[in-house]
Amino acid sequence: MQDLDPLQAQRYIDELVEHRELQKQGMRANNTAAAKDMYNTLGNAFKSLDNLMVRTGGYAIVFVTHGHVNDTAMPTWHGTHNTMDFFKDVLDLAPDDVCRKFEQWACTRDQNLLQRDSLENVRRACIRLIKSGLGVAGKSGKDVSMNYDNYDTVIVKNLHIKLVGWPKDVPFSSPSKIYTIAEMRTLRDALKYGDCHWVTLSAKEVAKHSKSLTTHCQAGETIGKPRAPHFDRGKKQGKRNTNGKEKGRQSKKPRTGNQQKQRADTNVASAAAEGRNDENEEDESEDED
Repeated sequence: MQDLDPLQAQRYIDELVEHRELQKQGMRANNTAAAKDMYNTLGNAFKSLDNLMVRTGGYAIVFVTHGHVNDTAMPTWHGTHNTMDFFKDVLDLAPDDVCRKFEQWACTRDQNLLQRDSLENVRRACIRLIKSGLGVAGKSGKDVSMNYDNYDTVIVKNLHIKLVGWPKDVPFSSPSKIYTIAEMRTLRDALKYGDCHWVTLSAKEVAKHSKSLTTHCQAGETIGKPRAPHFDRGKKQGKRNTNGKEKGRQSKKPRTGNQQKQRADTNVASAAAEGRNDENEEDESEDED
């Protein structure tokens, strides 16, 4: 092995990397092996999670279930400290009930790994991750929507937050406008593992960003997507009074209950009169015959 040339050494390294990746994500031979792998891996993961929450003082909840009715792995859940009280206090459900519903949901979908990782599902996951991170970073308490066309003004300048770590080989646009599964998976993985995440800007960073936008505007560059012109653009508008109405146009007063009743009675009387006239005309025509 010491006398290998660079090409042979690189080939052995690539094979080793491929073997390790297969060990991490390779499919198990049968359901029994898959259940044993899930049991052993979750045991280590739960211990690491408990230690992490002790070190950081956070809370964590994990639900795990099989994805097919023939799988022998048992659904389970794990919560650190007293986190499982959340379900009873807030949702009025026991953790076992939630886990059972989760198992039913997963098995009734009956999707294999390729179907779970389809373009539509990955796109939906990206939209959900971006929107949830935007709501947390914005701290406005409102349902804020992502604006890709006017991102620099509506999001960065107004909300003082920024999405960093967007993959370089993925165009910065709405996931609904990305049509390749490879790009969608790259973006999904970056969002899921925290490589792409929201950050809050300081006052100094916001001022620097605003100054940069002003410089680009003065240079004649268009920032974002301009708004569509109004339908009556170029037409002369009438003067408006203090109530926001055009001058010379008399605003209608809302009808009271009595006025509405009188109008309804008038309509009924008119309809009845028209009906009588029609009957008279029919009688007259019959007499002429």
